[in-house]
Amino acid sequence: MTKIRYATIKDLKKIMDLCDLVRAQLREDQIDMWDEDYPNEEIFGEDIQRKNLIVAVDGRKILGAISFNFDLKTELFFDVEDETVCEAEISKLLASCLATKETVMSLHRLMVHPDHQRQGIATRLIQEAEKVGLGKTIILFTEANNQKAINLYLRLGYTRNGMYTFTFGSLAYLYKKA
Repeated sequence: MTKIRYATIKDLKKIMDLCDLVRAQLREDQIDMWDEDYPNEEIFGEDIQRKNLIVAVDGRKILGAISFNFDLKTELFFDVEDETVCEAEISKLLASCLATKETVMSLHRLMVHPDHQRQGIATRLIQEAEKVGLGKTIILFTEANNQKAINLYLRLGYTRNGMYTFTFGSLAYLYKKA
């Protein structure tokens, strides 16, 4: 039976193993959001310390995970050193959220073991994260050619609310659920 819970530091090795499997699948599907440097053990470790990482487990096996964050500048633009660029991008991409002073939660790094996809695990992970963000606007990005993710987000009530070009050149869509 699959349980949803917060990740602990003891889960980190299994989370990284899962990440490697999902990263390989994304490459195979020609989805370039994750590379050999992102996401990494340090990022997942920080998610665990902040209690911002939820996992789906069956016995001792981690079947999936999702991260969430309330600090958009840090999370969305972690690789940009010039904070004025961060502010400009946030203003451009998230104007509809920030103009109304909404509290925004962003979802990140959703992954499900390739052998356990299409079994509702991603839906359960997102729904659990949404409980944490109850009453907040929730946003997420996905690469424009990640049709599986796009279909999932649309089915869960997210609407496309913008586009962004990642620093490595891929086009991504911003999805929002209020």
